[in-house]
Amino acid sequence: MVKGALTKMNVAALTEWDFHLPLVQMALNSHRHCGLLMSPAQAMFGREMLPPQVLLAPIVPLTTELTLNMLHRFRDHVIWPQAARHLSDYQAQLCRQFDSAHKVKDFTPGDRVLA
Repeated sequence: MVKGALTKMNVAALTEWDFHLPLVQMALNSHRHCGLLMSPAQAMFGREMLPPQVLLAPIVPLTTELTLNMLHRFRDHVIWPQAARHLSDYQAQLCRQFDSAHKVKDFTPGDRVLA
């Protein structure tokens, strides 16, 4: 498969194949397969491969305003919903524990009950 891809690229009679091999390998690993419905890299690593253009792009420094904006969005969309889920799960667990420990007692007329 790799040899076929290198010959399709017409790599100068395959004399510089070692220079082009990483590019061919990246192209094969990032290609989406119809059988997998994902690329081999995504199947292996759980996320898409980043192309070299993204990796070589200059990093834009974050301003204080952008950082605070990101933190607020993270808090509102990730932290609070997760905390609410954990709280409701814990409350349900406490209810189950209480219900299993405290059984309702039925009294019939005429029973003596200490009040």
